Amino acid sequence: MAVFTVSSRVYFYLDRVSKLVGLLLLTLALLPDVLPEYSLVLGILGVLVGVATAFVDVDEKSDEDPSDEP
Repeated sequence: MAVFTVSSRVYFYLDRVSKLVGLLLLTLALLPDVLPEYSLVLGILGVLVGVATAFVDVDEKSDEDPSDEP
C-alpha cells in the first residue's frame, strides 16, 4: 500500500533524510535534560518519521536510460 510514487533517486535521498530526522527526534526524546515534557511525543514522532518511507513506492520506469530505446 503505497501513498505516493517517486523515482529511485528521490527515494534514496528521502529515505536517508527521514532516517536522520527520525534518529535526531529519538535522540532528543532520550535526553533527560532536553524538553522532558515532550519526550514521549518526540519519541513517537521519531519512529513515525523514520519509517515514513515504507509507504513510498519507487517508480522503476522513471530511471530507465533513454539511450536504451531504439
